Amino acid sequence: DGPALPTSVTIDRRGANAGLRPGAVTLPGWVGHYVTLQDVDDNGGSLTFQVPRRLDPQVGDKLEIFTTFPSDTPILTLENLPRTTAPIPVSLTTAQLAADGGGLKQINFVYTDRAGNQTSYPSAMREFTLVTRALPDNLRDPECPAAPLDLTDAQLNRAEIWIRKYDNAQAGDQVFIEFNSFLIVGTVDLSWPLKVKIPWEDLRDGGLTAPYVADVFYTIHSGGLIVGPSGTITVDVDLT
Repeated sequence: DGPALPTSVTIDRRGANAGLRPGAVTLPGWVGHYVTLQDVDDNGGSLTFQVPRRLDPQVGDKLEIFTTFPSDTPILTLENLPRTTAPIPVSLTTAQLAADGGGLKQINFVYTDRAGNQTSYPSAMREFTLVTRALPDNLRDPECPAAPLDLTDAQLNRAEIWIRKYDNAQAGDQVFIEFNSFLIVGTVDLSWPLKVKIPWEDLRDGGLTAPYVADVFYTIHSGGLIVGPSGTITVDVDLT
């Protein structure tokens, strides 16, 4: 008896994006340089973005999403994508985003068709820093107890900027103090107030022949993040 039933064979020698490197995903507007877990919770508990369309969509295409580079393990895999040239919406939960901890996230992806052809790895990437710890908060104004400063204060090492305890402080946080447009750096050791010396070179730059007023404020650098600035105070200096 015959004929036998036919067997369909698909021959596909071209990747899902026709050999071109895919562009970057489109992140929602609320994503900035830094994303906190609270940001994700405030926006529905997930990060939803658009993956660029395929130029050559076929039945059986697969999409793998990565949050680091390089990586052998996708954070999410979508099988049997619809045969469409429209962008693909993807949502990553808070748990998926934080699966390998906080820090720099590099969102990239790979399309693979049924024949095993893959798009270039990585695609163009979108980057942001995921913050999984509580950020420094409630920065109090800096203080200069010895103000107004004079030569005697400089000679006796009384020329200091004091930083009071702030919320969520961690040992090793760096305090970047701007004194009269000069940068002074202190390191938090959880002993309060943090007392940071004003170098003589910075003091004298304001002038030795007439009094001057220095603006002082600071930012906190913690875990690669910058928080602040604090409020600004003025310090009178007279080195005549």
